[in-house]
Amino acid sequence: MATVIGLFAGVLLANRYLISRDMEKAAAVDEIAPTSAPAAVQEESKEKNEIVAPAEIKPAEASETTASSASQFAYNGVYSRAQICEIAAPSVVGIDVVTPVSFYGRIYESEGSGSGVILTSDGYIATCAHVVEDATKITVILNDDTEYEAKLVGKDSRNDLAIIKIEAANLTAAEIGDSDMLTVGEDVIAIGNPLGELRGTATSGIISALRRPVTVEKVNMELIQTDAAISPGNSGGGLFNAAGKLIGIVNAKASGDNAEGLGVFVAGGDVLPAGEL
Repeated sequence: MATVIGLFAGVLLANRYLISRDMEKAAAVDEIAPTSAPAAVQEESKEKNEIVAPAEIKPAEASETTASSASQFAYNGVYSRAQICEIAAPSVVGIDVVTPVSFYGRIYESEGSGSGVILTSDGYIATCAHVVEDATKITVILNDDTEYEAKLVGKDSRNDLAIIKIEAANLTAAEIGDSDMLTVGEDVIAIGNPLGELRGTATSGIISALRRPVTVEKVNMELIQTDAAISPGNSGGGLFNAAGKLIGIVNAKASGDNAEGLGVFVAGGDVLPAGEL
């Protein structure tokens, strides 16, 4: 019995010695390897885990202007259809004319109507030459129904353009856009005086073709084609782009049972030279 107790006590002492030795080793390890890693390891870890702030994002460099992107970005802004009408409608006027007509040797007065676009705040207005051709009296009706007598300043029959003048001030003039920047499929709005009594009527469409060869009254011209609805009385009205800028003057519409949505416009860039006549 004593021998068994002695052996048991010896085992306990041996275990205690082993436990004590392991604890001392552990303490030594803690002193040699502190909880924080060495500086080199810390730096490497920092480099791996550091969240690097992104470099300044620079806009992509503008690529060379193409036909498909030019009109989209060349203008100062793009507006809704309602905003375009609000911007452009005050610059579009109605035009009533009186023209002498000979019938069986007698002279009669014939009345007609068209549209025009104000180019300057002091009363210069663009319209079609055929609207005011041979007119003895030209009356301009503004967007607010104010009427003015107008005089013909000059015309270019080949391009079917004319400039008339009213004595007025502080008018709302259209801003001229760059018709050379137009693209097929671009949204446009036509504003005019259809039927001679519906001033300020707006119709929407797209650019259907550019520089379309067209013969109008035996005159060959290159015109803008659109599918915006055009009616008698629209001649001389304006075609406006998504920035509310004038890009064309209504010239003619193909008529007939087999023709729909075929309106043509004189390019806006061709308007100003006529004003120099």
